[in-house]
Amino acid sequence: LWQWQWRWLGRTTLSRIGDEQRIAVRTHYHSWLSSIHEIVDDPELRADVMQALSQDLRHQSPDVRQSAAIYSVDERDLDGSVDRLVPLLDHDDARTRLGALTGLRLVANAGGAPVEPLLGALDDDDPNVRASASAVLAIVARSAPAVAEREDVLSAVHALRNDEHEMVRHRWLEDIRAYVAADEHEALVHEALEEDDPAMRSGALWAIADDPRLLGDLGSRIIAALEDDDPDVRSMAAFLMEYVPDPVLNDHVADLQRIMDDPAHPDVEVLQAVGESLQRVSPGD
Repeated sequence: LWQWQWRWLGRTTLSRIGDEQRIAVRTHYHSWLSSIHEIVDDPELRADVMQALSQDLRHQSPDVRQSAAIYSVDERDLDGSVDRLVPLLDHDDARTRLGALTGLRLVANAGGAPVEPLLGALDDDDPNVRASASAVLAIVARSAPAVAEREDVLSAVHALRNDEHEMVRHRWLEDIRAYVAADEHEALVHEALEEDDPAMRSGALWAIADDPRLLGDLGSRIIAALEDDDPDVRSMAAFLMEYVPDPVLNDHVADLQRIMDDPAHPDVEVLQAVGESLQRVSPGD
């Protein structure tokens, strides 16, 4: 489209969003306005788009507030984006706080986000918010070594290993990698694989699959986890089997075939993952 057409679409959408009561349509307008904001060369229109999105940060619907928070990030004005989003971390609605953190993740990827509000969000009473805050803080730490070395940051991040919610504990190994050396992270993965906590074992499997360096040495642990006592760990192992390198699979064909031939095996998804893995290394069988 030509610039004049984008400007016309922007003005038309802005004229409609204020009176739109359907939540799904209104949040779709957010996405549309965000795209227009990135494309048009009209500063006045871009300002009006941000104003409309900012107004919806105070909308009565949590869906609308969450969507507005995500789409109100302006890469041309990261400071302004931070000013819009950080106050939402104190909102009484968890989904709004989560939307603000999703927006701050975009800010962090584009150039950094403020540390203190993220540290505060690590103590949020909602586990989704705590997990999201940990993920955003890890992004900041990867690009700012001074942040990764702060004692208060390290203390807060390490405390998440013992968080009361399994989801937060599961992703801890993924985020802690931003703060420790590679060999120390590998040692933590080894420790987690032996823990009684299924969330930590599951998180360790994810950390292995997410690190090509670990996959060669520890990919066999994903195969072993297909027979874990915990169904969630077995499910995670089945999901991650596609990442196990073929040489590792070749070394464990007998183990995979034994699982496949077990008539009493309870997990269909495990059997499906094993069957697909065997097909990869023995396509003619």
